[in-house]
Amino acid sequence: MAFTKEQEKAISSQARAVLVVAGPGSGKTTVLTERLVYLLKNATDSGSCLLLSFTRASSKEMALRFRKRGLSGVSPHFSTIHALCLSLLKEGRGVGKENLVDLYEKMDWISRYFLEQGIAREEVEELLPNYCNQISYFKSITEEERLAFLREEKNENFLPLFQYYEMMRKKRSKLDFEDLLIEVLLELQKNTDLAELWKRRYTHILVDEFQDLSLIQYAILKGLAERGASLFVVGDEDQSIYGFRGASPDILFRFEKDFPFCEKIFLQDNFRSKEEIVELSSRLIGKNKERFRKNLFGRQGRGGRAKYYIVESTAEEGRLIAEHVETCLKEGCRPEEIAILFRSKNQIPALLPEFLERNIPVVVYEEVNNVFQHFIGKDILAYLRLGMNPENGSDLIQILSKPYRGLRREKILHENAGLKDLCDSVKTGREHRAVAALEMQLRTLSKLPPKEAVLFIRKEIGYEKYLEDFAKKKNRDFTEWWDNLEEITSMSENYPDLESFFRFITEFNRKALEKRRSEEGKGVRFMTYHSAKGLEFDEVFLPDCIEGVIPDGRAKKQGELEEERRSFYVALTRARKGIHIYVTKTRYSKKTVPSRFIPELLEGS
Repeated sequence: MAFTKEQEKAISSQARAVLVVAGPGSGKTTVLTERLVYLLKNATDSGSCLLLSFTRASSKEMALRFRKRGLSGVSPHFSTIHALCLSLLKEGRGVGKENLVDLYEKMDWISRYFLEQGIAREEVEELLPNYCNQISYFKSITEEERLAFLREEKNENFLPLFQYYEMMRKKRSKLDFEDLLIEVLLELQKNTDLAELWKRRYTHILVDEFQDLSLIQYAILKGLAERGASLFVVGDEDQSIYGFRGASPDILFRFEKDFPFCEKIFLQDNFRSKEEIVELSSRLIGKNKERFRKNLFGRQGRGGRAKYYIVESTAEEGRLIAEHVETCLKEGCRPEEIAILFRSKNQIPALLPEFLERNIPVVVYEEVNNVFQHFIGKDILAYLRLGMNPENGSDLIQILSKPYRGLRREKILHENAGLKDLCDSVKTGREHRAVAALEMQLRTLSKLPPKEAVLFIRKEIGYEKYLEDFAKKKNRDFTEWWDNLEEITSMSENYPDLESFFRFITEFNRKALEKRRSEEGKGVRFMTYHSAKGLEFDEVFLPDCIEGVIPDGRAKKQGELEEERRSFYVALTRARKGIHIYVTKTRYSKKTVPSRFIPELLEGS
């Protein structure tokens, strides 16, 4: 196997601390595998070697790559840092998986907290995963960062929730993933026999995706190496995109300061992408301040393609991307070598129908929120069904007070009761007028094509205003709910009547569920920038390259904007041959402007 000079240097380094800065496609996995092989061939005990990866999948891949090298004897220890900490605590204190908090327990405790505040679970259901992530993030950052987090207006009510969660966890003697790290670090900081055992266990510690470590994970790493173990870390500050988990590109610079005599090696040859793609992405990432200065070289020759499209709307964008993907497939590109990459998984549902309609095989990597399963989708569909059949009692109950009409659900005496029964049961003149108005609205709905019907529900019936008021009352961000309304409106525009729209919804619900397959499934990949990290494809399609999406509209500070730029860089550098960038003039019904990153790609070209 032939290696570059820099790869060879990294593999055979004699330094106690080695920092390998590995650009995209530079063969970092090969370097890590061959570094292990080199150590074992030079009389290192395999049981004293530890290779840490960021995810279980990458850890398994690393172990597989090593086994293929055919070395005999005991295998080195391949692990993620959380799995390592669990194994250390199991050995030292008898902690097992049964002592860990699972996601459902976590969400249950959070929903109980809100219930005690008088807020029902269904009102916070969609926010529970976000609260879980916030708790994890809060436990992963420094005290100074915690104070800054709590000072932000959007987080002003977070501390009582966090304290309640911690009370529930401790009452049940449970640990979450962050506690595994905290407990191991606290033990390492003590002068105990157990800490000493851990510090002497490994003589060589190798770390993949070093830029993704949080400060607490880094502190554990240094603690384990305290008795002289060599540290061999591989990362790229330009691909540090997990700030929401407490990671920072600064960790590579900290390593230099903590180990001032470390050997620093740059892997700058990109063996993945065509030169044009390397040049394009390098211009972009060169705008960041917090990075090492480096020159990246494409080693796959010329012939790469970077195409840029401006379209009127999200619907047109979906059609165009599907057409371009079909062209790639006809030209012989395999579907699994094509990826549609999104800044957020919330962008996926708007694009998916076009691919399903054309029977283009897809694999969706994300847990996509189906808008028709959301309470807003259910309300809109209830209205539409009532337009077709006003005697549907369950649908009538669902929308009766959305918006408020002064009509009580009790007026509908049984499940099969409909609008006629409601009309017969009301007494006052005000109630009669409210029922008559609803009857007229449903009659109008029945005559409208789907898009106009959805807009009628939103604007004329007043459902959108009801949602806005409800969001204010519950201290919720209306923007996400508005996006849901826009998504439904956009999906409805291709259907001439309600019957065909409902047929589409039935098929969409079925197929959307089917598309959550194993990663080995054959189909065009639908995934976020973050999920695509570490992967590569012949053709990469990037929809919605507009302000507010990339960079995310919540990114305001320089550090946040630099992370957004790194995210876009990661997306671009997944491509071997072609990049397809799309900008919409409107997203749903709002005007947009192209992402500020687009001119940076072209600057100096």
